[in-house]
Amino acid sequence: MPWLVSQSIAGFVSLCLMMYSLNIKELSINFLLIPLIVNGIGDGLAEPIGIRFGKYRYKARALWYEGRLCSGAFHRTLEGSACVFFSGVLSVSVLYNEWQTKTRFLVALFSVPIGMTAAEAFAPHTWDTPFLFLVGAALVWFLFDCVPDNFNFPYM
Repeated sequence: MPWLVSQSIAGFVSLCLMMYSLNIKELSINFLLIPLIVNGIGDGLAEPIGIRFGKYRYKARALWYEGRLCSGAFHRTLEGSACVFFSGVLSVSVLYNEWQTKTRFLVALFSVPIGMTAAEAFAPHTWDTPFLFLVGAALVWFLFDCVPDNFNFPYM
């Protein structure tokens, strides 16, 4: 099962990189919850929800299938992807007090669910864990490096 071993190693490396990045920026280790909640709850529920309630399918490819790289035709469902989206909302909301500004929280509430859902949708089937971890880490980096601390939306 090369896909399982490779996904586990890549996911572990991704989490280590995120921990290193959080440590350098002196941010809370709690931001690891973003990819963990999305992967554990959202991606974990996506398949059973998609199988049971999924009506709107879209195609996905597998990284490892029958011993070959990038082969096989699989599908995901919009209903399953909705689980990933709502777990992204949950992961940002759980960390409400960690975002330091209301603006950063609102940008996170908009960008994290969309970014994590896109990562799951375009990642190879059975190999989406490292993609979710890497995109989660990239989004946290983006939110703290590119969203200014002193910027406020009008009427807030």
